[in-house]
Amino acid sequence: MFFCCLFLFLCSKKRFFTGIPHSNFELSTVRASIFFQTYLSIFAVDFSVYPLRFAKTETYGISLMDIGVGCYIGINAANASYRNLRAKSTTHLASKPSTNLLLRIGPLLALSLLRLISLKLVGYPEHVSEYGIHWNFFLSLAMIALFCDLIRRYLPPSSFYFIGLGLAISFLCDIIFYLFDLVPIILSNEIRPVRLDSFTDFVLMNKEGIASLPGYISIYLIIYGSCFGNKKMFLTPLFLMAYFFCDAFVATASRRLCNCAFVFWAVFFLLYHSILSTTIRSCLNAPSERPMKEGAPKIPNIQFGDALVEAINYSPLVTFLFANLLTGLVNMTIQSLFLSQGLSCVLVLLYGCIVGCVGHFLKLYYAIK
Repeated sequence: MFFCCLFLFLCSKKRFFTGIPHSNFELSTVRASIFFQTYLSIFAVDFSVYPLRFAKTETYGISLMDIGVGCYIGINAANASYRNLRAKSTTHLASKPSTNLLLRIGPLLALSLLRLISLKLVGYPEHVSEYGIHWNFFLSLAMIALFCDLIRRYLPPSSFYFIGLGLAISFLCDIIFYLFDLVPIILSNEIRPVRLDSFTDFVLMNKEGIASLPGYISIYLIIYGSCFGNKKMFLTPLFLMAYFFCDAFVATASRRLCNCAFVFWAVFFLLYHSILSTTIRSCLNAPSERPMKEGAPKIPNIQFGDALVEAINYSPLVTFLFANLLTGLVNMTIQSLFLSQGLSCVLVLLYGCIVGCVGHFLKLYYAIK
C-alpha cells in the first residue's frame, strides 16, 4: 500500500520524469537497455528458467546481475554529465539551488524507508548478505547522489580530476580493507547484533551496503569524468587491462566489496557498451554512396527513437518502482521456483511487456497533459 501510494504520487509529479533528449542516441539506448535488463533480471531471478550463473554472486566473481548494479549507477553518472555539458555549465552544480538535490534524493530516501517498513511488516524474505538488514539499493543510490553532487559542486569540470578522484577512492578503500583485515568481516555471514543502541551495531548489521558504497561512488565519478571530451576509445582498453591486472595479482572482483577489479570491469563494460551502440548506429545510419537516379524518392536514414527506449528514458524512477511492485506482488502470490520452464518464460515475457507498456503510457499521458 505504501509503495502504491508513492507510485501514484510520483506519477502525478512531472518533475520526476527525467528523459534524455532524443538526439543523444548513444546514451539513451545504453540507458534503456541497462534499465530494462535490470527490470527483467529482478523478476526472472526467482524463476527456475533463469540461469543461476546470471544471478548475483555471494562473495567473489562477476555475473550479469552483479555488473548490472554497477552499470545502473554508471549510466546515471553519464546522464548527469551529459545534462551538465548540454547546459554548458562552467561551475557545474554550484550555481544550482540546494533544493534540486533534495528533489533528487528525497524520493530515493522515501523509497528506501518505505521498502524497509513494508518488507518487515509483511515478512517478505530478504537476502541480507546483499546490502544488510536495514540497507538497500535505494539508500545506496541516495547516498551516491548526495556525495557525488557535493563533489561536483567544488571539483573543476575536468576528466582528470573526476577520474583521478574515483581511482583514488577505489585504491584507498582496497588498501584499508586488506590492511586492517576487514575483508573476512565484510564477507562473513555470521549472525549480526540485534541491539540498535550503538553505531557499531548499525554498521555491522549493514556492513555489505556501507562497504560497497565507496566503490559505487568511484564508478560514478569515473564514468562522469569519462564523458568530458571523446576519451572512450582511449579509456576502454586501459580499464580492461587494469581489470585483468587487479583480478590476477591483487584480488578477484567482488560486488559485495566493490573492489578495484569490480570497479574497473563495470567501467569497461559500460564504456564498451556505449562504443558498441555508437558503432551500430553509425553503420546503420551511414548514407549510401550509390548515386541516386533523377526523380527517385529520397530514402531517409533510419531513426532510432522506438517507443520502448523513449518510454524507459522518460520515466526511469517511476518505471523502476512499478517493476519492483509487480515483482513483489507476483512473488507473494505464486511459488515461482516450482513453476514449469514454459510457464516461467510466459510470465517473464508478459512481465516485460507490462513494464514496457506502463512506461510508454506514462510518456503518452504527460505528452497529452
